[in-house]
Amino acid sequence: MFFGEETYCELVKGFIESKRIKSLATLIIEAHKLESLSIESEKSVGFGIVNACIDLGFSGKSILDEMDAQGGSGGIGVYVPILKAYCKENRTAEATQLVKEISNSGVQLDVETYKALIEASMTKHDFVSALTLFRDMRASN
Repeated sequence: MFFGEETYCELVKGFIESKRIKSLATLIIEAHKLESLSIESEKSVGFGIVNACIDLGFSGKSILDEMDAQGGSGGIGVYVPILKAYCKENRTAEATQLVKEISNSGVQLDVETYKALIEASMTKHDFVSALTLFRDMRASN
């Protein structure tokens, strides 16, 4: 069973309004443990929650930081909305830094995500980020 975008937005609003970011991060971690490994990243609970955070103007990165502090993971789905937002906002240096963090956590990005990030970097003339991303993509095969 998958929730819609509206449901995730309401859920996130409740957590944010009650200042329970730690609990929201815990929810993502626990949901990830229960989800099947074959679930598409964009159908994961982590994706839905982080995407809703971004839609509501709240930093999805703060959720990632809290998950790291708790020593948990939410899978690749939690990173995708943040990377898409960084591309959309031409924040390629931040996207490149997040890719490094993702790689260090043992999670692998797909080729399409790398391509989108490299293209955004090239469009912004951020050649250092583009080259760094290309090298990371090659290193991860």
